[in-house]
Amino acid sequence: MVVRGVRTVRRRVVEQRYQAVLQVLSGASLTEVARRFGVSRQAAHRWSSRSRRSRPGSPLGTCGN
Repeated sequence: MVVRGVRTVRRRVVEQRYQAVLQVLSGASLTEVARRFGVSRQAAHRWSSRSRRSRPGSPLGTCGN
């Protein structure tokens, strides 16, 4: 049995959000991105909104909040 640490899980979540936001920024619809990542459309929208409010160069901004 492999036990993953909190940091490993957190890193995977951040990476998932990063990839989702990049896809939205590349022109994919929120609905399609949400379907691909197995999250609600609202979650994908929230991630995308945070990226717009973030500092330049950071597509996620405050993704953990």
